[in-house]
Amino acid sequence: MKRIILIIVVIIFALFVAYLTLPWIFIAIGMYTRPLPPDPLNPEITYGEFPVRIEIEYNGERIVKEDTIICKYEGIVTRRNEAFVGKYTAWEIKFNTTGNAISIFYSEQMTIHYVPGNPEYYMDDPNAREGWTEVIYPHLSVWWQPDLGFATEEEALEYFGIKIISIEETPPIKNTFK
Repeated sequence: MKRIILIIVVIIFALFVAYLTLPWIFIAIGMYTRPLPPDPLNPEITYGEFPVRIEIEYNGERIVKEDTIICKYEGIVTRRNEAFVGKYTAWEIKFNTTGNAISIFYSEQMTIHYVPGNPEYYMDDPNAREGWTEVIYPHLSVWWQPDLGFATEEEALEYFGIKIISIEETPPIKNTFK
């Protein structure tokens, strides 16, 4: 009798584990056996430089930040994960002197950075336009400190006297892909 109960418990446990794991196993098998789409087209222009100039006013003093956004083609990459299976054009983006963003203003209460967006925007990548990559446009990121979230340019002016005078950006190139 104990043996029959033990067998029933083991069978119920095995069915429960199978119920939880088999769907994920089938998804993984489908993901890794599905054929990949053809390679995306290669860009004719593989390198671009885009100067940026940002001017703000704080306590009557004008602050000017200038840098150059550099975009460089890195090739075609294959990605397989739960959300995307396919090939896409890989790009590198960075600022010439400051890394990933231009720090325009910093205090204990507020931080303002210029974020360049992504290279697909600057290099006119058709894969981004077709929805393969989300296009992130260049923008100012105004943060309340510590970690209270985004603030608007109007709030930066009202609470801290920071006025955005101008943002001069080089427009994206017109690229062709073959």
